[in-house]
Amino acid sequence: MSAAFLFAASSFSTLAQAATTYTVHSGDSLWAIAQRYDISVTALESANHLQSSLIHPGQLLTLPDGSVAQSSSTDTPLSGRGGGPTYLSSAALLGESIALSAEKLVGTPYQWGGTSPAGFDCSGFVQYVYGQLGVHLPRTSYDMYNVSHPVSLSNAQVGNLIFFNADGPGASHVGIYLGDGHFIDAESDGVRISSVNAGYWNSHLLGVRAVS
Repeated sequence: MSAAFLFAASSFSTLAQAATTYTVHSGDSLWAIAQRYDISVTALESANHLQSSLIHPGQLLTLPDGSVAQSSSTDTPLSGRGGGPTYLSSAALLGESIALSAEKLVGTPYQWGGTSPAGFDCSGFVQYVYGQLGVHLPRTSYDMYNVSHPVSLSNAQVGNLIFFNADGPGASHVGIYLGDGHFIDAESDGVRISSVNAGYWNSHLLGVRAVS
């Protein structure tokens, strides 16, 4: 089973009966909640008439009939991208799953306006990767910047968005932070992994931001 479908909750008690509602906690995402209750993100969005995947702490979500929590574990074992087993919380697991999905696309050619594995531009790449995990982002890097919130580079988590003013002022370029000072993005020569500390990228870094 792929990492994208492994999940354990970080702050839930074991439920013996079906639940009808769920209160959003800090760090939650629709993907994590859907995996917790063994339902699809689409079903969760439909039950709550959501127009996007953005949720906020304290928000009360309606769960489809018969939804039952799958586990009370605090962490989930995962084969880390570096090789050895690691244990990740639900929020960290989503970020790791985003990174794993992104890294599978290394080498995909660049295409202006591209939003599929046939070819990506920077925001099309990020939108596609997040979308594979049920997190629906806006189409442009500027709009992604506006629906996310800032985190310091020192506190950046794997899977966060990283923005650059590479093509003019503002958030004109976006990638996905991979940890250890590296990020992945769609550049003119295709999807590749680069260092945030590289001269060009460091001088154009706008900041790291989180969606949830």
